[in-house]
Amino acid sequence: MDSTLASKRGVNLSKGEMQRSGQSIVQTNSLSERMRQQVTLTIEEPAKPNGTSGLGVQDSMSSSPLADGAAWDEKLKEMFVADEFYEDFAKLGMKLYKQDIISVPEEGFIETITAIDIFKDLFVGKTAELSGFVYRDESMKRNQFAVTRFEVQCCSADASAFGIMVELDEAPKYKTDDWVKVTGIIGKSKYEDNDIVKLEATKIEPIPALASPYVYPDYQFLFKP
Repeated sequence: MDSTLASKRGVNLSKGEMQRSGQSIVQTNSLSERMRQQVTLTIEEPAKPNGTSGLGVQDSMSSSPLADGAAWDEKLKEMFVADEFYEDFAKLGMKLYKQDIISVPEEGFIETITAIDIFKDLFVGKTAELSGFVYRDESMKRNQFAVTRFEVQCCSADASAFGIMVELDEAPKYKTDDWVKVTGIIGKSKYEDNDIVKLEATKIEPIPALASPYVYPDYQFLFKP
């Protein structure tokens, strides 16, 4: 199984948008507005698009006396505003935010990327790493490819491609279906009119193809300490 199947079914680079599809537009807009307000209150000056300049949320927090213990946890709760539908992903987001480098695990691959996507504005500027195979389609730019796995809900027959967009000038040197481990800075981009998470790659390592291209929902992952 490779990008041939992905090209037939498409690739999902906006998992958070799919999560939102089960909610009303009013609820979604309300959540997004509350998140925007919390980000504005947390930073010391307005953040620039894609974290290219200005003081980001994580910079303001790391330089703050609140950056440890219970006070730090309370500040994170103020940042990761969520209604009941997103509550578990907000809790996961807070755990991920504390990591210097967010490593997307094999177990919890789907949940980790989903949490980052839902709260993408908060994660801009953070460093993340993940492994998968290179996928491209005609809508992607020359400097883009997706690091992808096949998400399986029931069996391999329902597998669909799922991952994160990667951007770097040297993207063409990596062939479709090559397996890579990518480290990069989280930013935002557009794909098929959806706001998506992207990684501005700082390091790419070719790796052997993993034993299985599949990742599965981990229904306990959100509740693990």
